Amino acid sequence: MAMVMATAMVTETIKTASLFEMTHLDERMQTLKRLAIVVITPLLLWQTVLTTAANVLREKTPEMALNLAPTDAGALAKRNDFSLVRDKASGQWRVSTSDAMKSLRSEGLNPRAVRQLAFVFENDGNEAKAFALMALSERMSRRDIGTQLWMAQHRAYQNDVKGALRHIDIGLRTTPESRAMLFPLLMTALTDQNFQTAFASYVSESPSWIASFIDYALSQRQNLDILSRSIIAAGGLPSGVENDKLNMHVLNHLASGGYYGEIRPYYSTLKKADLSVLNDIALSPSGIDPQNGPLAWSTVQDVDVDAAIVRADNSKKYQIDVTVDPGKRRLAAQKLLYLAPGQYRQSATHIFTAGGADAAINWNWSCAVGSKAIPLVTKIFRAAEVKSNAGPAVATVDIPEGCPIQLLTLTAVGGSDVDDSRITITELLIRKLKP
Repeated sequence: MAMVMATAMVTETIKTASLFEMTHLDERMQTLKRLAIVVITPLLLWQTVLTTAANVLREKTPEMALNLAPTDAGALAKRNDFSLVRDKASGQWRVSTSDAMKSLRSEGLNPRAVRQLAFVFENDGNEAKAFALMALSERMSRRDIGTQLWMAQHRAYQNDVKGALRHIDIGLRTTPESRAMLFPLLMTALTDQNFQTAFASYVSESPSWIASFIDYALSQRQNLDILSRSIIAAGGLPSGVENDKLNMHVLNHLASGGYYGEIRPYYSTLKKADLSVLNDIALSPSGIDPQNGPLAWSTVQDVDVDAAIVRADNSKKYQIDVTVDPGKRRLAAQKLLYLAPGQYRQSATHIFTAGGADAAINWNWSCAVGSKAIPLVTKIFRAAEVKSNAGPAVATVDIPEGCPIQLLTLTAVGGSDVDDSRITITELLIRKLKP
């Protein structure tokens, strides 16, 4: 019995000692954990702050980013990009191989650094290695605009127009800020017939950048015939409210730039085109719809003249109301036409409600040849003559051969009275006379 009790006491003592040791060990571990939290956490937080600051600074001020994080791969690559210029004398790139390698060691999947090494091999005349590295850079990230530009140029040198345009498209989709650089290049490239053909497929697909590019091209006011033909080759812009507005801008810019020959084929591609507007002067819904651009009647509001198309009282018909200052001769309205050669009879009702007897409306017919409007004939309707002759005023107009496009303008002439001249023009009609 005594032996059993002794054994039990020893066992209990061992257990108690073990528990004591375990308790103290656990306390020491807890102390170490608290110490780690106190010491290590601020270090981690500080490293996070440095990394975050480096991320913010690396794009614009890589030197400052490298002061905070000397091994930041992005900052190293960006610093190399900032110093990357092509030597005019040698034609080679000034690129820091050291920065590129440091950047790769810091971050293996770094498309910028890979692209910069490709420049090194290009300088050495190793085009195959340069291309392989550029292809690797593109596989890493399609967002590196430098890689896309190099690949586009490489494809262009190989007469691979579709391939070049594909890289330009990728650059424009992934890096919107590259538009200021790529749009001028794209506009220049469109002077090439093969490039126009390849570009047509992108017009059909209507990528995110296409509307902005068309707006840019219109703002340049050059080579708009090339732009319109490129869109025509695609069968026109896809349907949609925004593209309807864009089509109107294209038509108006073609007219204001004197690209008269491009207007009819461009208009014919529009899904809502009403071809009757090409050879009619009536104030019909199509004839006054701004979406039809210069093929619809447009009016002028200026210091000395105020013209507008309004609905006639208690009628579904429209009329042009014009107010012109005394003694002034000003453009009031205009429309582009595509009448076949021959003799035509124009008619319109002119109502003079204020101004002197010498107030008038002049119908000016011109041939739109190339970018110029060559005067053809002017028909004058004076207030005194119109008042004494009730009904529409009629005139005969001859459209000669070699004049496929006509510009019709209405000029308002203010009378000699002190009051403004007010004129209403309605019931505009034109028909071709039989030979």
